[in-house]
Amino acid sequence: MPENKTLLLLCFGFMSFFGEAQDFFHKDSISILADSLHNTEAYKEALIMRKKALKHVDQYNKDYQAYLWSKYYHTRACISENRSYDYYNPKDSISRRERELLLQDAINYIEKARVVYAPATNKDKRYLYDLQNRIYHEKGYLGQWKDALKEANLGYKILKDTLGEKDKKIVDLIYDIGYINGKLGRYNTSAEYYQKSLELYEKILQSPHTDIAQAYLNIAQEYNKMGFRSKELNALLKARDIWEQLQNSDDNGYLYRCYGSLFQWYLNYGDIEVAEHILQKRQKLFKQESTAQLSFIRNHEEEYHENLSQSVDRISLHLKQGDSLAGIKEIDSLLNRIPTRDKMGFKFEAEYKSWAWQEYAGLMKKEYPIKALAAMDSTIAIATLSKFQLDPYPFFTTKARLLVEQEKWEEASFFLEKLIPTITGKERAELFPLYILNGKTLQALERTNEAENNFQNALSEACLHNVSRAGHVSYKDLKPLISFETVEGFMAMGDFYFDRYQKGKDNHDLKTGLERYFLASQLFHNLYLGDRYNKQLFKTYTSLMARLLECAHVLSIKKSPLIAQIVNESENNASRLTWSRFMFSQHANKMGLPKSILEQESDLRSQLEFYFSKRYSFPLEKDSIKTSLWEKNIDSLKWEQRKLMETIKKDYAGYYTLLFHDFDITSLQNELKGNTIILKYLYTQDELFLFEIGKNHLITHLLGKKPSLNTQIKTLLEALRNREHLSSDLQKALLPESISKNVEHMVIIPDGLLSYLPFEVLFDPDQMPAISYAPSLILYQAQMAVKKNTPENKMGAFSSSQTASQLSTLPYAEKEISQILKYFPGDKHTHTGKENFSKEAPNYDLLHIATHSSVDIDPDRSALFFGEEKLFASEIYNKHLNAKMAVLSSCDTGSGSFKNGEGIMSLARAFTYAGVPTTVMGLWQVDDRATAMLMEYFYKHLKEGQTKDVALKNAKLDYLHTIKDPLLRHPYYWAGFVVTGNTDAITENTAIPWWWIVALSFLLGSLWTWKRFGNAGH
Repeated sequence: MPENKTLLLLCFGFMSFFGEAQDFFHKDSISILADSLHNTEAYKEALIMRKKALKHVDQYNKDYQAYLWSKYYHTRACISENRSYDYYNPKDSISRRERELLLQDAINYIEKARVVYAPATNKDKRYLYDLQNRIYHEKGYLGQWKDALKEANLGYKILKDTLGEKDKKIVDLIYDIGYINGKLGRYNTSAEYYQKSLELYEKILQSPHTDIAQAYLNIAQEYNKMGFRSKELNALLKARDIWEQLQNSDDNGYLYRCYGSLFQWYLNYGDIEVAEHILQKRQKLFKQESTAQLSFIRNHEEEYHENLSQSVDRISLHLKQGDSLAGIKEIDSLLNRIPTRDKMGFKFEAEYKSWAWQEYAGLMKKEYPIKALAAMDSTIAIATLSKFQLDPYPFFTTKARLLVEQEKWEEASFFLEKLIPTITGKERAELFPLYILNGKTLQALERTNEAENNFQNALSEACLHNVSRAGHVSYKDLKPLISFETVEGFMAMGDFYFDRYQKGKDNHDLKTGLERYFLASQLFHNLYLGDRYNKQLFKTYTSLMARLLECAHVLSIKKSPLIAQIVNESENNASRLTWSRFMFSQHANKMGLPKSILEQESDLRSQLEFYFSKRYSFPLEKDSIKTSLWEKNIDSLKWEQRKLMETIKKDYAGYYTLLFHDFDITSLQNELKGNTIILKYLYTQDELFLFEIGKNHLITHLLGKKPSLNTQIKTLLEALRNREHLSSDLQKALLPESISKNVEHMVIIPDGLLSYLPFEVLFDPDQMPAISYAPSLILYQAQMAVKKNTPENKMGAFSSSQTASQLSTLPYAEKEISQILKYFPGDKHTHTGKENFSKEAPNYDLLHIATHSSVDIDPDRSALFFGEEKLFASEIYNKHLNAKMAVLSSCDTGSGSFKNGEGIMSLARAFTYAGVPTTVMGLWQVDDRATAMLMEYFYKHLKEGQTKDVALKNAKLDYLHTIKDPLLRHPYYWAGFVVTGNTDAITENTAIPWWWIVALSFLLGSLWTWKRFGNAGH
């Protein structure tokens, strides 16, 4: 009885399933049952029913006879295919050879099924497609990708007339055709099919859905092969977000692959911290799945494969971290674990072994160039001589690059001449660097015309359409080949033309070279994600800027307007972290972001502030378990913060428009007053350049060699700290004579060692202009744009003369606060704790903080002291402050570690992160009494309506005019406080301008004259 019930349920199940295909009453009852069993993957039981149905086959017409025989072979094929899956069954695994034989049997049976069904005059198209589906899958499983594509395309012809594009079955087929094209190396076609399937999946499936995530993951892999690195990252992030949101253990294998691709992406980008974090997540997932019953590691072969893969990941990470010893040790281990070339059993063994030799060559190339070339020969031998026949092209290209780096030009040329004829069918991302290599080689051999032809070929490969030799190429003409390699390729093109210009002085060569440099700059701008520079980004940036600045120096002599574009490129490509954090703090509520997003962002900031406080307040050695836990929480929260910012960037146009617009120097010049100049200093690897920017002029200066100038700067800083006589040599070096002596306001954008120098010491105090500072032009413009016209100017004054036990007291701090509160109304917070500061600080227009401070090598650990408590810079980063100015009347608040592209990461910089447009900070440990005097004078002049830079200048002059002791008049005592950012006046100037007095006197005089003589006339 139970068996009959089961049979009845199966029949009903089959009725609902097959109702789409044809009227089920036209079939015999045995076939109905067989189909139902087949569709529940009970293939052996279905085969028994198929055989029973065939006993009566002669009773039916020819069409139905063909159908029954086809169904029989179809089920036989499924039995063989299903048995082949045991290759991935850890408990009942079969050999690779057995798997291949079973799949071949499956193909033979399914093709028989198709052949016997062919004579039928009235075919069931859905069943016909089921046959095609099995054929192309089985051929794909055997690696017969060309045949698989042919069968899949035939399946598409069958389905497209039967189903609409809203049917998931046809969308799955479009996805599969994309996958097969990718396996055949047709990456562009593959990406097009994936894109089409993505658009359809998003219409018919409820997001988040694993099929959508899989499409994103696979399209990312095709973008990688095509060199479209930005598109690859966006697709990977979308796939990751979906799978992390689904949290389905069945998808962990895909998420694991996605983490692997993201790890490699960030590693290639040079963001080692993020790459390491992703690798940890990947390893955690692997460990979690390895202990689970349903693991994505399905047999010993896959476990072996994955262990080798993880070794490759560790090697990659060691090498990016610069840990060569760990890298070599891991490479040796990997090479020893993989059998020799003739004993390899798997293709992935050949791939990993050749990769390891290639990385070994990279490690050896500087100190042991011969060993490096020998390692590449080993790589090429594995690729060409092993039974798996890897594509040797990338390894040949790597060897050619090694020869070029070793300046073995003749040997490189000979090698490249052999390589170039083999490039047929290669992707543009592979051809571009090859043409660049050949161009550089021929340029070195002075075969100029041939070199130019190769650079032109490289340009053509990078462009969307054909370009003429003399034609103008803009960024919109380029394919999205956004990578370090492409940037370096365009710099090499620019080098060729600029070098030719220097020899022949042909302006066309200068124009073409500069155009190539601009294209490299725009590619870099689109590669850069907006975070703090990593080593690789900074290396590429400085290399690019050296070229642009050399051109700017030539153009300055020619008085070319192209200098403005070079300034723009320097700002667009400079590290924008401080600027973007400041902009977000200032404008988060104006970007059209949903309240939920803002609350999530605020919550992440609060949690980070909490854990930073815990982590940095706790002695490292006291409880390693606690500190480790806090560090993990910080890493996790940073990761969530990054993901949130990625989402905001991607989904909210207001944020993207605000934070990713290009800088325009002309707009900044239009905002300048006529008596203001900006001096932007830029170091290259060897030299120091200066952009002198005024309202109506823009000039480039080459100031000299970096080592010599840095020696002078260090000498002056040492003399300043030791209160010794200061030489005037540096003024001549840093301030060209062309700079007008009538300048009233000077804005300094320093670079490198100059970030530690107060430029006030370069002037005679009585001839000193009002000087302010900013980390970058784009941040300065943003800070100056902040207009906080709050008339009350309420001040929060915080002091803490009760200090941590290791610090001296600040006897003048409370007196200092009492004096400045005479000028601006507000509240005094003496002996305050950091909790009180965190609570009260957002309520004030002006912040004044007179406490001790400490500077740490790790900028996040620098801190302000509130009694025995420390307020760390990392905590300030994550605040939202509303003040228009923060005065840090503390020692060393402008000191800190110098970060490439960002400048000094100081406590003052933390207040910029928090949205404060102006900071006044101390560059070193300033005398307490001198500080109190300077602060009182500063606020006095602010109250009079003076701009902040003028008020600080006059405060310093007041100090000098007050102090009679020549020792205390040394710049050490007064030059250490500087103002950064917005220099607008705090209050309106109530003094009557002189020209008003003159005009009023003239008017009154005229009225008196008219009254006297007018009356006399009557």
